[in-house]
Amino acid sequence: MVTEKATSDEFFFFVVYGFNEDSERSDLWAHMKFIKDNYHKPWGVYGDFNNVLHYNERIGREVTWSEIAEFRACVQWTCTLILFLISYLKQAWTCPVRGTFMYQLVLKLRNLKQNLRELNRSKFSDVDKSVGVSKALWESLQIQLNANPTDESISFAEKEAPDSYRHLSKIQHSFLSQKAKVDWLSNGDDNTRFFHNHIRSRQIHNRVMCIKGDDGILYHNPKDIEVAFLNYNKSLLGTCHSNVDVHVPTVRAENLVTLAHNNLLLVDVTDEEIKGCLFSIAGVLAGFS
Repeated sequence: MVTEKATSDEFFFFVVYGFNEDSERSDLWAHMKFIKDNYHKPWGVYGDFNNVLHYNERIGREVTWSEIAEFRACVQWTCTLILFLISYLKQAWTCPVRGTFMYQLVLKLRNLKQNLRELNRSKFSDVDKSVGVSKALWESLQIQLNANPTDESISFAEKEAPDSYRHLSKIQHSFLSQKAKVDWLSNGDDNTRFFHNHIRSRQIHNRVMCIKGDDGILYHNPKDIEVAFLNYNKSLLGTCHSNVDVHVPTVRAENLVTLAHNNLLLVDVTDEEIKGCLFSIAGVLAGFS
């Protein structure tokens, strides 16, 4: 089981290597069907199935239907493997490129970026709409269940609807968080309209419109709010007193910082310590997602 650090989402990840003989791979397909039927959390499979899925995937000996029938049935009807992502990656990485190794790498990454943009556009462009539709469906099912409390089909659908809504909401939150991060990295530190709009929105968000004073009265005037703040903080600090001499023996009776502690604080920070601190931060907060 794999746990995503930023959101604590969990999913199962299986690594496989298929047998060479067709008859021995039957147990693999059966086991994958068992996973589909009994594992209710997201899951994925990675590895070498030792089996082709399409007729054009092997050069030389002709591919027969008997070779691919069980694998196709497992993928198409039972296991719902996410093969489209692999095809996107394969399409970009196998495209022939001439030039130095560095140029080939840069161009393949650029092609992959275009493919992933297309994937994002086709799968996640309407995520806001999907969240709204899912929420409306959930509310509609609740109304139907109130009108027909004995209907088992509506009851089952109403139980499944919240899971779909929460899943889409997480996708929406992740999408918006990453988009906001990209916008800030692109325009945040420049003297641009985006920067000033962000500062203005922060100022509006942090503005104090009214405050209740120690006397229980709500103050709306900015000057009165300022006085109320000062009076409250003055009460926290206390009143004026004459200076009190520090009792040195009492202070020295406590644990003191030794010379060894001083030397330890002056030791240079290593690259491994910096790396350990950075990688201990959740991906969304650290900017690695």
